[in-house]
Amino acid sequence: ALTKDGKTQTFNLSVDPFSGEGGQICYLITFNPVEVGFTSTAGQDGLEQVQDTQSTYAGVEDELDVSRDQIRQLEDDLRYSRENLQATIEELETSNEELQATNEELIASNEELQSTNEELHSLNEELYSVNSEHQRKIEELAELNRDMNHLLENTDVGTVFLDSELRIRRFTSKVREVFELIDEDVGRSIHVFGSKLRIDDLVDRLTEVLQSGEAYEREVQAADGTSFLMRFLPYRTGDHVNGVVMMWIDVSSLEVLRGRLRWLSAIVESTNDAIIGQDLNGAITSWNRGAELLYGYDASEILGKDIALLVPENRLNEVNEYRDRILRGDTVLSIDTVRLRRDGVTIDVSLTVSPVFNSDGEVIGISKIARDISQRIKLEREIRNQVQQRERFLAMLSHELRNPLNAVSSATAILARDDAPVSAKVASATTIGRQVKIINHLLGDLLDVARVAENRITLKFEPVDIRELVPLVTEIVQTELDRHECSVEFEIPDQPLTVNGDRTRLIQVQVNLIHNAAKYSAATSPIRVKLQREHDQVHISVSDDGRGIPPEKLESIFEPFLQLDRSRPNSDGGLGVGLTLAKSLVELHGGSIKAESDGDGHGSSFHIWLPRMDDNTMAHPSQCGQVSGESPHQKETHPIRPLHICLVEDLDDSRDMLKALLELDGHRVTTAANGESAIELLIADPPDFALVDIGLPDTSGYEVARRVRERLPKKDLTMIALTGFGQPADVDEALASGFNGHIVKPLDPAALQRLCESQQPTKDDETVVPES
Repeated sequence: ALTKDGKTQTFNLSVDPFSGEGGQICYLITFNPVEVGFTSTAGQDGLEQVQDTQSTYAGVEDELDVSRDQIRQLEDDLRYSRENLQATIEELETSNEELQATNEELIASNEELQSTNEELHSLNEELYSVNSEHQRKIEELAELNRDMNHLLENTDVGTVFLDSELRIRRFTSKVREVFELIDEDVGRSIHVFGSKLRIDDLVDRLTEVLQSGEAYEREVQAADGTSFLMRFLPYRTGDHVNGVVMMWIDVSSLEVLRGRLRWLSAIVESTNDAIIGQDLNGAITSWNRGAELLYGYDASEILGKDIALLVPENRLNEVNEYRDRILRGDTVLSIDTVRLRRDGVTIDVSLTVSPVFNSDGEVIGISKIARDISQRIKLEREIRNQVQQRERFLAMLSHELRNPLNAVSSATAILARDDAPVSAKVASATTIGRQVKIINHLLGDLLDVARVAENRITLKFEPVDIRELVPLVTEIVQTELDRHECSVEFEIPDQPLTVNGDRTRLIQVQVNLIHNAAKYSAATSPIRVKLQREHDQVHISVSDDGRGIPPEKLESIFEPFLQLDRSRPNSDGGLGVGLTLAKSLVELHGGSIKAESDGDGHGSSFHIWLPRMDDNTMAHPSQCGQVSGESPHQKETHPIRPLHICLVEDLDDSRDMLKALLELDGHRVTTAANGESAIELLIADPPDFALVDIGLPDTSGYEVARRVRERLPKKDLTMIALTGFGQPADVDEALASGFNGHIVKPLDPAALQRLCESQQPTKDDETVVPES
């Protein structure tokens, strides 16, 4: 009981123990107030307190003299209180039991709470660890995000991330080269932005990628010509497409490299050289069009095959040899070798082999360039053959010139002897003349071959009946036939054999063929010449029963300076140009020539086909050209009056002999041995005409002619150039220098006489200058 302000308050005190943190025992003290008139105790102690209270009230009653009614009332109240107290006690006992059970439950709960607290503590530690892990993950994600941003910004790729509504979620700064975007544009639709690129279907393509989930890629160009590779990629989350990633990659430099690569590829594919790549094991890795043309294999057939497929067995060692050199880093240049085509035919190739390096400088393969040199090898063989022919020609020329020169030397020795009879001297002079003609004929053939080779020969075309040439041909070849003791028979048809040709050259062709037959023909059988018509052609054949032509020589028999074996019997002299000249002249007439023979000892035949003219057809004037040589119609001769002739020649023997020859005809001849004296002589005593050598020791004959024309501009002086140079350019230069004509050495005495005749006065007292 507590007294406060004069009032007494009664409380029930209860103490309950319980466990605290760390196993510590604690007590719970509870004060429950008790109202007056009610007894509220726990158990027997409460009842005793009530009894004490009654005793107290009895004393008070005596002292205060309370009335009985009050006591009775109090007793009733006490009885009621007792009843209530008994019920309360019962309730308290029940409550005490419940509280005891509850206390036990609380103790159990406390233990559970303690266990839970321990679990929570452990969980807290785990959450702390998880939180630390999450913090580390967040830092890693932040670093990764920074790395990704750095990567996107530094990859030089413009990137825009769009959501499913094609709104901008994110973009890199590089994209500003395509779209003018700022940071505030995030969330706006891509529809509202214009592109700097030539893209008309941007939105359609984005929608297509969003709907189909398939990437889209193509190259586009900006207005300034910059090339971009545009890629639209679906942005996937699981199996769903939730947006589009747009990417633009500047491929301008790549386009330049592509252009260069295309250019190099075009060069590789367009060249006729075979360019082949192979690995170090010999497998073919690349094959261009030139290789297909050279070897005959398609790329699909040969790629992956061993390179030995193209190499003959006897050349396989080359492959190992250049492979070893390649592994050392060497380059094998210009190996002339042989390779195999698909059809098994061997071809000559020039092979260049080079190593192929990777970025680390290691040899990873072999590059080979093969060029077909079959034509070059053929030309080299032809050149070697031509060199051999030239050497044979020089030997033949020496032989052919020495023979007549030997006769001339012997004849000259006879003429120089005082005791030689006149008949011997006349025969010697005749021999000298005949041998000079032979030498002149040899030189003429050489000049004709040179003119044909340089396309400088000119033909005088006119209708010619081949039959009319037979007597002229017979007359010319008779001397050669007599020398070889053989004959010729002509088979001539009755109908005309008219061709459009040069009469002189057609005679020359037949003469050359008959001379050739006479060299190798037997004396017992004649040479047969047959003339006949064959449709629209004239056919001329020259056949003999002589030694014949080997089959391998039939194609080359017309080559210059080619002769059959001169060591065999019946071989004769000559330079080996007769058949060459005949073939060239026939072809210039639009015809063809062919040799036939069954081999050694079976004779040979030469066949000529010329285009035939209709019997009434005449040559058009435009078809006629000019030809050097003598006209078949000579002018009427007149008595020659003595002339004044100036002879300029630096060679003493030539000058003296020519002077003596002219003086025998009664002409007055003045001479000069050099250019300066010739100029003074021509100006001081102008002749009727002058023969001036071009190759003078002090100045050329051209300079002599120019200076004389300058000094005597009004004098009509005829000057003829005498030279050993007979090219068209030499003739043109002579005429441009002031000469009236041009004559090539050696000078034929008959031609010299005709020249003197041409300088005789005409009816109008004019001089005539002959063509050179």
